[in-house]
Order: sequence, then structure tokens, then C-alpha cells
Amino acid sequence: MIKRLFFDSAAILLVLAWTLQISCKNGSPTQPKNQSPLIVNLTANPESLDWGGTSQLIVIGTDPDGQDITTSWQTTGGSFLTNTNQDTVTWQAPDSSGSFECTVTLNDGEDAVSQGITLTVNENPLLSKDKDSLIFDTSTTSASFNISNVGTGVLDWTVAARTDDGGNWIQSVAPDSGGLATGNSERITVEVVRLGLAGGQYNGWLKVATDDVDDSLTVSMDVAELAVSESSLNFSTTTTDKSILVKNIGAGSLTWSITENIPWLSASPGSGTLTTDQNVTISVDRTGLADGSYSETLSVQSNGGNRTINVDMTVENPRLNVSPATLDFGTISTNKSVVIQNIGAGSLTWSITENISWLSASPTTGTTDSQQNVNFSVARPGLSPGTYSESFEVQSNGGNKTVTVNMEVEQNVTGRWEQKFNLSGTNFIGYYNLVQNGSTLTGDFVFSDGSGYTTLSSRSYINGRSINMAWWLQSFFIESKGTVSSSWDSMSGTMFANGTAVATWTATRISNSATQTKVSIIRSDNSIAERFNQTLVNSVE
Repeated sequence: MIKRLFFDSAAILLVLAWTLQISCKNGSPTQPKNQSPLIVNLTANPESLDWGGTSQLIVIGTDPDGQDITTSWQTTGGSFLTNTNQDTVTWQAPDSSGSFECTVTLNDGEDAVSQGITLTVNENPLLSKDKDSLIFDTSTTSASFNISNVGTGVLDWTVAARTDDGGNWIQSVAPDSGGLATGNSERITVEVVRLGLAGGQYNGWLKVATDDVDDSLTVSMDVAELAVSESSLNFSTTTTDKSILVKNIGAGSLTWSITENIPWLSASPGSGTLTTDQNVTISVDRTGLADGSYSETLSVQSNGGNRTINVDMTVENPRLNVSPATLDFGTISTNKSVVIQNIGAGSLTWSITENISWLSASPTTGTTDSQQNVNFSVARPGLSPGTYSESFEVQSNGGNKTVTVNMEVEQNVTGRWEQKFNLSGTNFIGYYNLVQNGSTLTGDFVFSDGSGYTTLSSRSYINGRSINMAWWLQSFFIESKGTVSSSWDSMSGTMFANGTAVATWTATRISNSATQTKVSIIRSDNSIAERFNQTLVNSVE
């Protein structure tokens, strides 16, 4: 309740004179008319504020009649943090921009008066991000996060990268600054680089700064950890692992880390907190290093002092050489070999990786201090005629080499052939199922009626385009000697029975597939085989 204010003496006399006027009506006195309260002053401090900000509102009022006055406050937005029946209240702005009216009402019990004051809530750009951290595993080099303006107005922002170790492994942040209108977003891409870093987990952060508030994201990156410790370590030429002991000879917890930027050296673990002792394995990696002596100094840092460790290592690398670098099997060769040589020092461990269906190697892995032979073989059966060229890789701890393999698959007679010939005025038709493997020719022959089935003799052969298809029919050794056409789809020649030329013949390829016709010889005077045999008897004997 607002206390009544007292006017000066003149004002009081005027009020008294007015109240003492007597109405003549019915000879009774007349009550004076009530006067409304007065708002002397209404203030807000401040009148302009940000989202969630507060303003103190004060009203000063009086009642001309001297009556007690009650106060009440209303607002079109935001909220009051204090009792609204006081002359001084605290108003809190909403999380939105604009103009808001705060109205105070004074009431003397009969009449009331109200007055408003306008408060302005400024535009309030507000940063929001979709991630609190970026994690780069051992293979990841790029990651992104989004920032948004979830407030009002333009959000001006910048992004700065920092690392715990002070390194530059956070390679780029793009974009790293800009302005976002209300409701807009920006995708920010962060790239890291591991080249030349020692092993371990690297930590840092991204500071996202705006005009009003800063935010951050943690960044972590994994690298195979490298570290070392002890007063001195000598790895000589072959040793790869040594152990040291980190000790806490004082009290409390010792927090330690190994600081090194030596690419061929690693420690596991590389840091820790201990109260007694902890074993650390120091390892060297000679892969890719040139021959020679290597010396470095490592630093073990802790909250209990620092120590240095001298590390020495000698590299005598194996080096791979493969001879020859090209294997050419031509059209006939099926076996060749290469020599794997260690022209460096130490032991060369090698392996062959090849996925060539027609090529095989033996052995495919090995270890040698000098040299080792590897045999290779090719398989042409089933391959289409043509030139084949592939390559495979010999991998080793002394480098890698590529070997090229060339092979020719000639045209062949593999398939089903129809042979026609005339013997003593009689036409005959038979079928060969031929399978060619180099100069070797296997298969079978049968007459067109299914009689006379027989397998080819081992004296059958093909040499270039010269061919001999030999088989037995009862007492006759039949040889069809001839020449395959340049198109490899027909052939012709002379048929011999027991060495005597008996007929000329032609044959045509009717299929590229050779499927044996497993039938029994038909013993019938009417079979073609019997008629052919009788004709030979009459002709040759």
C-alpha cells in the first residue's frame, strides 16, 4: 500500500473549505465527490534489455482524498519476479524480442487509475550447436558440426582451434567466421593431420565465439602412441622392444607423460598417473628407414620432475629384388620361376599376392637372408584363345615389387566336329569330340547312327594346324590326317587304314563344347560301323 502523501498547508485549507460546504437541500449537509488516485511518477530501469534480463519498475502515487491506495501490476509479456501489489516490482523479459507493456493500477476503493510503460526487449541472437565433441579415430581425417542461430537478429561468430599440446594437428577449420540470420545454420568442417606426430591421444578444443557468449567443442584424435623412458636404451640392429620402469619414489600421485616427436619410436602407455611403479614398453620401428645409426633424446615429464633418456638404434634393412620382372610363357611354356633376392641386410620376409585364375605360385611366402626361387605355372585349358597379361605383387619388409606375366592361348580344335568322307563310292558321316591341351589331343569318335564308338588313340596329336585323329575299328587302325583351316572352324585331309590311304575327308566344327558320346558299339550288319569295316576289308585286304 502506498502511504498517503500530505499536501502543503494551502492545499489542505482548500480541501477543508470544499468539504465544509453545506447543501441547503432539506437542510442536510452534502458529502463531497470522491477523487481518483493520482500517478505522480512511473519509471522502469532499464527500459531496454536483453532476453531474460530484469528491469525495476517504480510507481509513485497519491490520493487527493487521503484514502489508502492498493497497487497492482499487469504485463503483456514476460513475468514479474516479485509481488505485484507493491509500488516497486521486478519484471523479467521473455525469451523473445519486441515491445512489452507493463501497466500499473492504483485503486482507492472507489476509483482506480492505470498507466502503462513500454519496455523493449532487444534482438537476441542465440548460438546453438549440434555436437559437444569431435572424435577422430585412427583413420578419420575430417569431421563436421553445425551451428545455428536460434535467437533473433544476426549472430556474428568465429571459430578458433586450440590443442592441449600446442601442436598444429588441427589443420583447418572452414569456414572459421561468419554471420547467421535468425533460424539459419552453418556447417563447419574440421580437418586433422597426423604426419610426423608421436603416438597417443591428442586433445584440443574449438572455441566458438559470439558477441555475447562463447561456447566450445572438445576435439580428440588417436595416433598410435610412441614414448620412451630410462636413462639410456640401445636397440642395436635387431631388438625392437625394451621395458623401463617409471617410479614414484615420493608421496601422492605422480602424473607423467613422455614427450617425443620421433616417428620410429613408440611407448605403451605414453602417460599415466601412479602412486608406485608402472611398466612402459619402448618400441622401435625400422620400416622405411635408411640404413645407418639413429640417436635421439626423449623427455619424461611429470609433476615430480623431469628426466631424459638417450635412445640409440642401428638400421640394417633388407631390400627386395625380383628377377626377372616379366614372365613370358608364350604359347607352349607352362612352368617358369623367379628369384627373390635380399640385396640388403638382415632377414627379408616376403609374400606373393595374386588372384590370377590361370596362374599359381609355389611357395607364396618365405624368409631369406640371400635368395629364394619361386615356381610359377600356367593352365591354359578352358581359356579362350588370345593374349593374357596380368601382374602380381611381391610384398616384403624390404619393399615391394611388381611382376608381369604374359601368356598366349592359341586357337584350338576343342569341340564337336562332323566328319564326312567317301569310301569306295559310299558316303560316311561321323562325329569327333575333341579336347586339345597343347599338342595333346584326346576325345572320341562315333558314326552318325551311334555305332562304332571309340576313344582316340594316344597317337592323335595337333601341331600348329596339322592334325591327326587316330582310333581303332576292329582290326583297322584309322588315322585322319589333315590341316585345320585358318579360321579354325573346318579341316580336311586324307584317311588312312593300317597305313594305307583310303579316302579324303572334310570336317566342320558344330560346337565349341566337346561332350563324349558314351554308347556301345553296335554289332549289326546294317550299322554304319559294320558297313565301314566291311568296305575297308574289301578295299584294303
